[in-house]
Amino acid sequence: MDIKEAFSEIGSYFGMALVVVGVIFITSGLISTPTNWTIILIGLGILIPILIFLIYLFTFASKMKKQIDQQYDTDLQEFKQRADKIIIVLDNANIQEKHQYQTNTIATVNAAAINEVSGYGHHNEETVKHTFCNVTFNVQYHNQELILTTTIPKGETAVRMYFYIQKETIAYIDPFDPENYHIDLTFIENETQEN
Repeated sequence: MDIKEAFSEIGSYFGMALVVVGVIFITSGLISTPTNWTIILIGLGILIPILIFLIYLFTFASKMKKQIDQQYDTDLQEFKQRADKIIIVLDNANIQEKHQYQTNTIATVNAAAINEVSGYGHHNEETVKHTFCNVTFNVQYHNQELILTTTIPKGETAVRMYFYIQKETIAYIDPFDPENYHIDLTFIENETQEN
């Protein structure tokens, strides 16, 4: 962990502590008899700046993502203009389906404890299966054979159907560095975005 990550983590813990303190102030003011508006205002004074900061942070992150996406699209278009284009016959693809498993905790603290005590601890987690395909193309480029690989986040049957319908696509290869390439899979990506 570097210094920036450490400060970020400390800042997030400090922010959470301030939120808890603000909520305690507001709750204390509301349950007191009569209602203590001074304590409620102090709690709001703690929470409102944090809320404003979070709104700014999410807005800034959204703008940054848009800028990164736009920059990627611009760079990709420039790369396509200067790269060599090779037609790839999709039927010749070597497709290997892979699975990755991710375990997520789904039970709350109290429910998890009850499940553990009663012998049903396996109900506290669920395993999510992610399917993807590693796709390899062997192409001839300037009298040498290149192996182009890509990963598609779909099952093998779906990938083969897309390839069967599309028949061909284009690989863009950097003429100065053949290991730098881009395979045009927009026919799959566009379909994924529509669904």
